[in-house]
Amino acid sequence: MSKKITGRVVSLPFGINSYGIEGDDGQNYEPVNLPDSLKSDGLRIRFEILPSREMASVIMWGKPVKISNPEVLDI
Repeated sequence: MSKKITGRVVSLPFGINSYGIEGDDGQNYEPVNLPDSLKSDGLRIRFEILPSREMASVIMWGKPVKISNPEVLDI
């Protein structure tokens, strides 16, 4: 079951090209498939999450998720 989330993309200090999403719901998400076009610190997006129990986080910053149907929101 997917869930729609709105949040802000953030650059993470864990290495080059490491990004997460701070959800408006107070949860941090660690997308395993964030498109390069959305890797911009502060970008507001809406997306669906597809949770998976098989995924594990190496950096343990947020909940590992696959995202789908991302869209950029007006700032």
